Amino acid sequence: MLDKKEELLELPFEDPKEIPGIRSLEEGKWREFEVSLDGVMAIGISKPKTEKEKREFINRFLSGLRKLLSEDNNWTFFQAAFSFSRILPEMSTL
Repeated sequence: MLDKKEELLELPFEDPKEIPGIRSLEEGKWREFEVSLDGVMAIGISKPKTEKEKREFINRFLSGLRKLLSEDNNWTFFQAAFSFSRILPEMSTL
């Protein structure tokens, strides 16, 4: 039988100070990709180059938002939110 220390997995860094931080983007990438919200590029969305591209991007975003807030497309979210909204007042009286 292994002792407790042998059962644990090795951590990649012994000292938390050794953990590498998030790298800054190269200067050119700031101009090429959309990072204006928080300075982080998670999926690499290119910045629109023309007003037409900008309007298309906004329309696609709004379309996705409508789908997200549509009961037909996101019924599981609304079901959970509705259930939670019914339970919440009962919880506040405990």
